[in-house]
This record gives sequence, C-alpha cells and structure tokens, in this order.
Amino acid sequence: KITILVLGPHMENLLQDRMLTAIDFAKKQPDYIKITWYLSGGIKNKLDSIIQKNEAEKMRECISFNSNWDFIIDTKALNTAENFAYFRKWLEHTETDSVYIVTSEFHGSRAKSIVEGIIPNLNYKFILGKADYSSSKTDEIIHSRNIKSDVRNALEKYNSFF
Repeated sequence: KITILVLGPHMENLLQDRMLTAIDFAKKQPDYIKITWYLSGGIKNKLDSIIQKNEAEKMRECISFNSNWDFIIDTKALNTAENFAYFRKWLEHTETDSVYIVTSEFHGSRAKSIVEGIIPNLNYKFILGKADYSSSKTDEIIHSRNIKSDVRNALEKYNSFF
C-alpha cells in the first residue's frame, strides 16, 4: 500500500504537470499495489465574485477511475506547510508502506525543508515534475526565507485545530 501526496499549486500548468507526473508513476505500479491519493490544496486567492474550484478537486478531475485507488481530498491547506500539517494528521490514523510526495522540481528543496520540519520522521521519496514558470526560481528564494515561520505557523494550526 502506497500513498501519493500531491501538493496543489495555484497555477494551472503546474497542476497539470504534477498530476501527469503522479499518474505516470502510479500507472507503473504493479496491479496488486493499493494506492491512496492524498490531494492537498484549497483556494489560495479566493475571489468572492467568482466560483472557484479548489486545487484538490481540480487534481481529482485529472485522474481516471481505478478500482485499486482511493482518494483523500484536503481542501483546507493553503500553502506547503499546511499541506504537510494536514497530511501529518491523516497519517496518524492510517497505515501506509511508502509515501511519495509529488511537487515541481523547482519547489523540491523548499518542500523537503518544510516536510522535515512538520513530519520529521517521515520516510518518503519525491517525484518531481519538470514544469516551472518565468520567476519560479526567484520566487522560491523569496519563499525560502519564510520556511521557519511557515513551519511554526502550520504546527500551531496543527496543534490548535486538531
């Protein structure tokens, strides 16, 4: 039994790339392997005047039915640290043999630092999509300055709401 955690991006091209990367990996698994998809992502920039789908629902729409696949849809997480905080809570109530985290290559280093701060003893492997955008590397440098506070805030949310 394996779990595939897909971190939801707010950009459509990144979402499609992460999902294609994850689906490709899942289809290469033997038929007897039970896969739980943990799709994590809410609506990061809610606009009151338009109806929006959250990232997790958009990701779920990318996956065709497979009788050996289950789905956990996390629509609460609004950033990478919250993705891992909600995932940590879910892991406390489930059993899995392996965890695979799907994100984008440019995001992998920051995601690694965050997951190690939120779920320090998690045994996982990354599956990284190739897509990026024009300022992805610059944005990651900026966001990386906030890793400690993002982890702290997500752990506070984890401790207070769970």
